[in-house]
This record gives sequence, C-alpha cells and structure tokens, in this order.
Amino acid sequence: NRFLLAPLAAHVVSHLPEDADIVDLYAGTGLFSVAAAAARGARVWAIEGDRAGAADLVANAAAVARGRVTAVHEPVEAYVARSRPAPAALVV
Repeated sequence: NRFLLAPLAAHVVSHLPEDADIVDLYAGTGLFSVAAAAARGARVWAIEGDRAGAADLVANAAAVARGRVTAVHEPVEAYVARSRPAPAALVV
C-alpha cells in the first residue's frame, strides 16, 4: 500500500540501533536498508536473491546511502548458511 510505505519504513527503522551493523534479509530494492543507513547511520548488509531487485538495490543504495549499504546478490539461504558475527539487528 503506497500510503503506508513511509510510515512502515519509519516504524521499522525507529527500532534499529544507531551506528550499528545491520543485516537486511530479502532486502528487495532496499527500502529498509537505505532508510537505516540514511536515518540511523547503520552499516547494512542487504541480501537479495532476485537479480532485478538486487540491481535496483545497488542503484538505490548508491543514490542515498553513501557507501553504508553493501548489496549482496545471492539467495538468503546461502548467505545465512555461512558463519559470521551476529549483527546488532536483523531485518526480515
């Protein structure tokens, strides 16, 4: 719903810690990833398996997030299967 999109993004981002490492699974075009980077100063790893969505994610992050979003184009299942330090927050 286009009328609820901004309030939804604001609500989710308001629950994220400032200046923290965040992982956004199924990131799509980067709605939450870009907003978290811009509004909270987060360092975000945005994971998206769809080729078109990942391409849009890269473009959106480059336009707004000033290098704070790392777009990862791979299936979420493959990404989470590898061991890595736990993020401060996880957006699913």
